[in-house]
Amino acid sequence: MNKEQVIEIYQHVLERKIKRFPNYFFVGKEGKKYMSYMTSYLLEQRLSIPIDEIPLQVKAGTLWSHRLRPPAMLYGWNYYEVIDNAYPGIFKPWQFANVPMNCWKNETYIQEAMEDFLFKQLHFSSYKEAFLKVRSQHFNDFRLTGLFQIAFDSQMNNVKEWIKIQEMKVDK
Repeated sequence: MNKEQVIEIYQHVLERKIKRFPNYFFVGKEGKKYMSYMTSYLLEQRLSIPIDEIPLQVKAGTLWSHRLRPPAMLYGWNYYEVIDNAYPGIFKPWQFANVPMNCWKNETYIQEAMEDFLFKQLHFSSYKEAFLKVRSQHFNDFRLTGLFQIAFDSQMNNVKEWIKIQEMKVDK
């Protein structure tokens, strides 16, 4: 089945012209490809969300209210994984307003988010500068309260300790 046919079926499901997706529609690699087509169609065409705005505008409810929850459940996917299937590697889970569970328990995501936060968003030039200037309010200002609360237990001392460790890694 080609992309246009998949989107046509999805439109019929959304418009309630048919009650559900055909049997075995989401099986295997083809099913994942169909999910990708439907997700990108929903976000880019039906909802007119620019790709770079997806992390800011899309929440789980956006996908679930447009009939994507049942197929996502077949794969055991959360909403971020549905988006990652459609846009592989473009977004990180920590960029979304509703950060998926356990994201802030993952050291790689913490590292990526903190580097983006300190150097791209706050424009610090070094870990030394970040150590001296970062404030808890910055986490609120940049919608990273979950990172601050979960990864650092809402403690600036823990943030500064993490920065110190990163600085020592760079100095080696």
